[in-house]
Amino acid sequence: MLAGEAAIACAHLKPEDKPPMGCFQDVLRYALKLRRTLRPPCALQLLADIDGRLIFCRELCPSLSWAEPETLREALGDVLRLSARSAVILLFVGARGAEAGVYDLRHAREYAHALHAAGSALMDVVIVGDAEVSSLRKQNLVPDLGGDELMRMLRENYLRPREEAPEAED
Repeated sequence: MLAGEAAIACAHLKPEDKPPMGCFQDVLRYALKLRRTLRPPCALQLLADIDGRLIFCRELCPSLSWAEPETLREALGDVLRLSARSAVILLFVGARGAEAGVYDLRHAREYAHALHAAGSALMDVVIVGDAEVSSLRKQNLVPDLGGDELMRMLRENYLRPREEAPEAED
């Protein structure tokens, strides 16, 4: 019921009220902003629309066990309800480092396959430590599962630096 209410609220947001999530820099900026208010360890899922804008953010669990069956069923349900085009998993580890474990690698692959079957894509799993941040996409550890030309472009653009707006001349 709460997810439905959140979806309705998100649907009424203007594009400028939805932060961009189309590239790693956007996700990193958002994650660092969230880190100030979260209590690690915890795992969140960010969902983006076709324009790469955030449409939903939800804590998956108050631990790093983000890929348990019930948790992923709910996460996939959010993707389907909101027709999200892509998802990012944020893991706030509460430690200095940001290393992916075997658990994260295995379940990132499995969740990528589930999202692909649902017409969406796992864009990244980002691990946020106190002093380091790592991206499974940047390490080429998130599978690219084909899809249409648009999905291929979304994945390629994710790792490109966002172009800065040109400075106004005086």
